[in-house]
Formats: sequence, structure tokens, C-alpha cells
Amino acid sequence: MAIAAFVAAVVSCNKTEINPDAEKEAAITVKDAQLAIPADGGSVSFSVKADKAFTAVVDRKWCTVNFTEQDITLTAEANLSLKARYATVLIAT
Repeated sequence: MAIAAFVAAVVSCNKTEINPDAEKEAAITVKDAQLAIPADGGSVSFSVKADKAFTAVVDRKWCTVNFTEQDITLTAEANLSLKARYATVLIAT
């Protein structure tokens, strides 16, 4: 069974008023929003384009995330179950 990881791009914004001097919301573009890792584990990488520094987290313990200014790498442990697994990656500025 393949392991799938879904990528969600989220932009944080702490401005609640409309203010022409307020910071613009960050723009994030993710290439390859759905990825698959073989059941025996491994890594996949994808590109991220953001106009501000971003962070990335994953919601499953069996999957880790590492990132640079332009790329995110997901590494999954082997899936010893017969059930498919899914993970979500949250990318935010």
C-alpha cells in the first residue's frame, strides 16, 4: 500500500482591521499537493514558493518533515499494516 501525504497551505494573518498600512498576506505556492510514498517507507520532496519565511509541520508520528527555503521533504516509516495511511502537512508563514 502506498502512503499518501496531502499538503495544505495556510497563510496566517493577525490583522483583523482593514488597514492600508497593514502587511500583505503571504503568498504560498505548492507544487505537487498530493504525494505518495511506497509502503516500505522512504522520502519525497516538493517545491514551495513563498514570499515570506514559512514553517511546515506534519500531523502523524510516522512521518517527519524537513524544509529549506524552497523545498520540503517528507520521510515516512515503513507501513507494516495492510491499511493505507494518510498525513497532512501544514505550511504557514
